[in-house]
Amino acid sequence: MGSKGLNKPLLLLRMGNSFYRVVLALVLLGSGQFVFAQNYYWKHGSTGIEGISPISVCSAAHPDTTLRLREYGDNRFWCEVLRQADNYWMQAGYVVRYGSTCPRPDDIYNPATGDCDPAKETEPNQCQSKIGQSHSFGGDMGQMETCVDKCIVVVDASSSDPVATYKKPGDISKTYWWVTGIFSGEECAASDGTDNNPPAPTESASDSECTPTTTTDDGSQVSTCTETKVEVDNQGCVAKGGSVGSVNGVMQCVAANKGPKANETKTTTKTETTTKPDGSKTEKTTKTTEQKNCSGAGACSSNTTTNVNNSTTNADGTKGGESSSCTGANCTGDGKGDGSGSGDGKGEGDGEGEGEEEGEGPPGPEGTLKQGEGGDFSEGITEWDQRITDVRADLDQKLGEYSSLFKGVFDLDLGTGGGSLPCENIPISFGTTTTNLRFCLADYSDPLSYLRYALLLGAAALAAVIILRG
Repeated sequence: MGSKGLNKPLLLLRMGNSFYRVVLALVLLGSGQFVFAQNYYWKHGSTGIEGISPISVCSAAHPDTTLRLREYGDNRFWCEVLRQADNYWMQAGYVVRYGSTCPRPDDIYNPATGDCDPAKETEPNQCQSKIGQSHSFGGDMGQMETCVDKCIVVVDASSSDPVATYKKPGDISKTYWWVTGIFSGEECAASDGTDNNPPAPTESASDSECTPTTTTDDGSQVSTCTETKVEVDNQGCVAKGGSVGSVNGVMQCVAANKGPKANETKTTTKTETTTKPDGSKTEKTTKTTEQKNCSGAGACSSNTTTNVNNSTTNADGTKGGESSSCTGANCTGDGKGDGSGSGDGKGEGDGEGEGEEEGEGPPGPEGTLKQGEGGDFSEGITEWDQRITDVRADLDQKLGEYSSLFKGVFDLDLGTGGGSLPCENIPISFGTTTTNLRFCLADYSDPLSYLRYALLLGAAALAAVIILRG
């Protein structure tokens, strides 16, 4: 027992020493933590100058110089000095980083400069406050979202009428859709060009452009003008009794002729004027009309009509002749539409045809046929009576001239029926033989008497042809 009692104080002493050793170890460990958590600082390699940044240390070590830093490993930079004589950067020492953390907990170390940059304050998301707010937008058919004020808007599938189609005057062949959307709360960079204003129920536009007058090689003056007119009808599909649905994957108005409609008329007029040496003019006007009619998504029909008018102006300024021609779909006034579908327009003869609504084509020209002004031939008859009188006078004169001519040749007494014809004996020699050839027209007096009337009749006919041709 004695020995055990003597050992008890020693046991307590040993336990006390162990406790103090543990406490000392904890103290040393705590003091070591403060050493390892030292802030970053920089030290110049040759001078030993210290500072909180590489550039401040280089500036202190090399004052009154132009400096720059160049990376040299993960935790050191070269201090480079500009030599003014030859504009050369030379190494003037280096700095080394020590420590383990930035001074402020939120700072971020920048390895490019060796500085601790303050953390950027994050801006609150402004789109979160707009979640669920309604915003309609328009764009290409099938576009399901857009960016408005840097916030995303998506199609609201819960809306009772989320889609309506419309057209723009710039391209009536293309169909857009107007949708009801809501803010999703997500952010976006910038607007993607969608329409934020609802389309107008009806819209029209017109444009006119003329080219400068040019002169061709033959001296003709040529000018061209083009006029374009567009009419758009964006009345709502549902309001017209239709319904919105998908056809071949494309959202559109599924009821016939209930979707947006648009008509475009482009008229190009080309005028060619030619002045002749005598002062008269000819003018040719060619008018080409192109019509495009679109209904719904992708349902368009086109037609072209060309009218050509030729007119002349006489040298004295009076109006000359005029002619015109027409080719194309709208040359007649029967009102027949040629649009796609089953249109069967019925013309009434006055250009106001009635076509069925489904697949209606472009309307025919409007107008009525009017009875021309009445006239007579009195002026023409008077003119020709005068010409006949003049011809008769000239014909009598010609007959008198030809009659006296023939009378002198044959020495005929046409008034009394008497007269004489020549009768001669003409000597003819053949070598040493001589004989007489009897030439006596008196033997043929009866047949020759009829020749007078034949010659007079031929002369009269010839005179009539010459005078009438004149």
